[in-house]
Amino acid sequence: MLAGPGRRSIVQYLERGGQQVELVDSARFSADAFAAQNTISLGMPRTAAYLDRLLERTNFYLAQVEPDIVRSRNPLRGEPAEFAQQRFSAEHAILPGILICLPARPEQTRSLLLIGKYPNGMTPLLISVEGLKQLEEQWVKGGSPEGWEMVVKAEIFRDTALKAWPVAFRPIPRDFWK
Repeated sequence: MLAGPGRRSIVQYLERGGQQVELVDSARFSADAFAAQNTISLGMPRTAAYLDRLLERTNFYLAQVEPDIVRSRNPLRGEPAEFAQQRFSAEHAILPGILICLPARPEQTRSLLLIGKYPNGMTPLLISVEGLKQLEEQWVKGGSPEGWEMVVKAEIFRDTALKAWPVAFRPIPRDFWK
């Protein structure tokens, strides 16, 4: 189940892998449905209060849009407290976003959240060999947790993601759902 504004590259990737994909607008996606099935949520959780409540429990959060700023509630030593967009022109920017893989819920379903103004910018980390390698390096370095969150920066030109890379990582505790 994909909730939020659909992004073609993720849908195509999942369908090529034989996965059944259903696009649902997050305004029409209930908290019960969220818990009952595996989900990928794309965009900003403006219309889903249950996502806001979940994100209040994570370390990284979208503090501001335009300019886009992701903040850390508890920055690690040497890590910035905020990750801000860099605008080169009206068409070219580096934008921060948050990629969250929540631990399995009691129902044994999982959720992947791509949070930011341009979540499609994070897809290179999820669908390319190099991106998955970068993601796995951060995951292993972070202790290989079941659930995790990561700040990602993506270089965007017009509507195209040129590249994406992780800039900060945190494990999410197994007791997240309690």
